[in-house]
Amino acid sequence: ILTVNLNVNPINTETLQMTVCENELPFDWMGETFNFADTIIQNIASTTAGCDTVRTLQLQVTPTFRDTVDIDICASALPFNWESLSINAAGVYSDTLQTVAGCDSILTVNLNVNPINTETLQMTVCENELPFDWMGETFNTADTIIQNIASTTAGCDTVRTLQLQVTPTFRDTVDIDICASALPFNWESLSINAAGTYSDTLQTVAGCDSILTVNLNVNPINTETLQMTVCENELPFDWMGETFNTADTIIQNIASTTAGCDTVRTLQLQVTPTFRDTVDIDICASALPFNWESLSINAAGVYSDTLQTVAGCDSILTVNLNVNPINTETLQMTVCENELPFDWMGETFNFADTII
Repeated sequence: ILTVNLNVNPINTETLQMTVCENELPFDWMGETFNFADTIIQNIASTTAGCDTVRTLQLQVTPTFRDTVDIDICASALPFNWESLSINAAGVYSDTLQTVAGCDSILTVNLNVNPINTETLQMTVCENELPFDWMGETFNTADTIIQNIASTTAGCDTVRTLQLQVTPTFRDTVDIDICASALPFNWESLSINAAGTYSDTLQTVAGCDSILTVNLNVNPINTETLQMTVCENELPFDWMGETFNTADTIIQNIASTTAGCDTVRTLQLQVTPTFRDTVDIDICASALPFNWESLSINAAGVYSDTLQTVAGCDSILTVNLNVNPINTETLQMTVCENELPFDWMGETFNFADTII
């Protein structure tokens, strides 16, 4: 006749709460990875032969604050300073700041840039009418003057171009050398597209005729081509005053320092792409930590390592590591007290016990 007095102790419970910012996700806590606000229950085995503890993890997530504003400006206001950004063109721009609570706030601006109003006025006068007053300006010769007219209606300013042409009162022949980059060449009322001799007969309302002749000589443009190859990880790459964000060909106009013609320089940048490779590897949990390339990996996941190729450029290697769990087996046996010590499966038991 066997009698048992069975006492059932309650399970220990524990509740932990934490609040994080949305940009901190995924968030590791108490051995769990949270990708969003969630409640996870863990069973914590007792280490003192007592009852297990049921732990409840409650993670709250403060969302990222987002706001969008629409702003109209005039082109003359560029570059436009907004939050921590200096903006040089119309478009949609975002800036990430921190709220009082320390979480991210993402502010977006839709920037519309209204063009500057332009106005071009032209007038021709006889040479003997100089100096000539026009629109608040005094011209002593044929000239082009640009005025900035402030808006009186809260709109954008107006850029007014005053072009004054002067008709001479004599016959004259001139020799002019220009570079091919200056074509088409505007001379008096003519727009000239090639070297040669050209004449223009003018007659103003005031009767100041003039016959003007030009001998136009067109010098060829100097050209230069430079080539360079860089690694993809060196982008953006500054070269000859230009910033390259990708393989590209850029043409520069280099002003002459010797009164000669400008040079058209062609910059050709070639980019050696970063080598990328991905491998899938399965291991057992007992193989952790797992050494791969220069990494020591402690858990399943996707990991990348950056190395250098023989050419000196980056190679990015990625491993998808799958960790298979250890197989487990539980065997139970009951013996009489007088059979102790008891040998079983290579182990010696002197009392009731659990051996792993």
